[in-house]
Amino acid sequence: MQVRHAAAIALILLTSGCRRDGSAPPSTLGADVPLHLEEHLASARVEGSAVPKELPKAVEWKFDRPTGWKTVVPLVPWSAPASVRQTGGVLRVELTEANRRRRTLHGGAYVELPGWNREDWAFLIVRARSSGELGAMTIGFNLRRQVEDIEGGPFVLQGASATLINDGAVHDYLLRADWAGWESREEPLRELGLTLTSQAPAALEILSISLVPKEARYAEAPAGVVTEPRDALYRRSLYGHAPGKLTWRVRVPEGGRLDFGLGVLREDAPVAFRVLADGKAVFEESYAKKTVWGQRSVDLSRHAGRTVDLTLEAAGRTGSVALWSAPTLSGRPAGGDRPPNVLLYVIDAGGAEYTSAYGYNRRTTPNLERLATEGALFEKAYSNSSWSKPSTTSFMTGLHHTVLGGYRNPDDPLPPKASTMAELLHAAGYQTGVFTSNAWCGSLSSLDRGVDNLVESISGANSASSEELQRAFWRWREAYPGRPWWVHFQVTDVHWPWEPEAPVAGTFLSATERQAFADMEHRLAVANGVSGRSWGLRAPGQVFEKAGIDRKAYFQGVRGSFDEAMAYADLQLGALVDRLKATGEWDNTLLIVYADHGDWPGLGYFDAWDPFQRVPYINPYLTRVPLVVVWPR
Repeated sequence: MQVRHAAAIALILLTSGCRRDGSAPPSTLGADVPLHLEEHLASARVEGSAVPKELPKAVEWKFDRPTGWKTVVPLVPWSAPASVRQTGGVLRVELTEANRRRRTLHGGAYVELPGWNREDWAFLIVRARSSGELGAMTIGFNLRRQVEDIEGGPFVLQGASATLINDGAVHDYLLRADWAGWESREEPLRELGLTLTSQAPAALEILSISLVPKEARYAEAPAGVVTEPRDALYRRSLYGHAPGKLTWRVRVPEGGRLDFGLGVLREDAPVAFRVLADGKAVFEESYAKKTVWGQRSVDLSRHAGRTVDLTLEAAGRTGSVALWSAPTLSGRPAGGDRPPNVLLYVIDAGGAEYTSAYGYNRRTTPNLERLATEGALFEKAYSNSSWSKPSTTSFMTGLHHTVLGGYRNPDDPLPPKASTMAELLHAAGYQTGVFTSNAWCGSLSSLDRGVDNLVESISGANSASSEELQRAFWRWREAYPGRPWWVHFQVTDVHWPWEPEAPVAGTFLSATERQAFADMEHRLAVANGVSGRSWGLRAPGQVFEKAGIDRKAYFQGVRGSFDEAMAYADLQLGALVDRLKATGEWDNTLLIVYADHGDWPGLGYFDAWDPFQRVPYINPYLTRVPLVVVWPR
């Protein structure tokens, strides 16, 4: 069987009871599967919760007077600053050949900020017109001050991006200002910058830039549903304004409990949160921490089998925003077959060609081998792309990359009409979680839609992402123990830099060999004035000759590092399965192990550089992926 979408299996098996149009299930679902209150806002009774008349003002820069915007100076010596000047009431940012780094021109502008709190701001609106062949515009806060090694590249800002429209007309670009993936999340905002990319000389004329505060995001309606980050944790949340009440008529299941998080926008305006069942308070707390979610649970078991008015109430300063993150009513199902939990475990860049489960001559994946004997291993599964974003959005929707728009720019959003696996299953009552260290598989690809709990960044080593993400998963299960659940893991253990992790470190590459490999990497970059894993792995033979490096020795280092990373990812997959068994979750969990694509190390197995190996579907190392499906029931 040839399978090109993991979603083709997942959606067939899992959504037979889902409403394909995404409409909300009836509230009686609360008796059998978790009831997501935010999915039923339309049926709630809303009292009070009026939008305040006075809202904090946006900060706006117009360019008919001095503003302090200036050019970003690159951190690497081989790229010049872009031309940035105010003229004729616009801020003109121009890229020329002097700004070229390899195939792309880079440059940008920035302005100093007075140390604002990042949590206060929602989005940036840039009004501009572009000419030439401009590609993406990226916003970011806080310039990087140094590059610790040559791998750092020229980028001094990182954040959300938008594709520029090069028709000479004025367009408004909306970019998220609270993306939780920035490394310096707790630092005050010192600078705001814009970075442009282009394939050829081009210019952007900016008419105005507006930084919009969070409160404005909640001014469109008295109550609504948003996805908000707190301490790098995204939660699908209900919001309302104080004073106000949201009331649903629900049937409480056996062992009923309500799990939710508390959130506010301002620490100088605490919100008094209350939960009431038939008018009687079952929970009360004043909350004022705007940087973290306050996770709470209410025992409703004494109301089991009854239909009650369940009310979420907020009081405090008039107009204050109250956030109820992922408010979920759950309990013990009343007998019969339960829908299966669904665990989609994606080993990012973990191509099938490097796994012993698919015949690779090193024992890199013993746990995957064991799982394959318990389920089904698909021998001819292929990814829809050679990189994460188009591949992940494809298997999350069951639609080919071309159908989804082709992504002229990596930050183009997923079309709203393309339903995701998370949206379909959330609408059917599933609790949904995404745990990844690759933001292309989360908010940067619109794959936060329908997700109760999203983690898309880690604090530790990239090569040990699976261990940290699994800890986050178990914290979520403790806070939201209802069933069924759907979870998408996308771990980056097998992504660069392939650092050794215990206990697999040294299995395929000794400490001496690893140091020699690191030295070769550095020499390659210095000798050729460029850096980056994918470039090095695809480089022609003369690049290695220029650096005085034996190409075969280099790829032996690549192979050992990559194989250890794969072995670590496999070890952690086994640990997750073992814990699911220990907690009793395994017997009713459908496991799908997949990869979004392979990686370039396979090119090192060829004696000579073959340009045709760059064509993804001729290169199985890039596109052939593992697909193992296990359902103990």
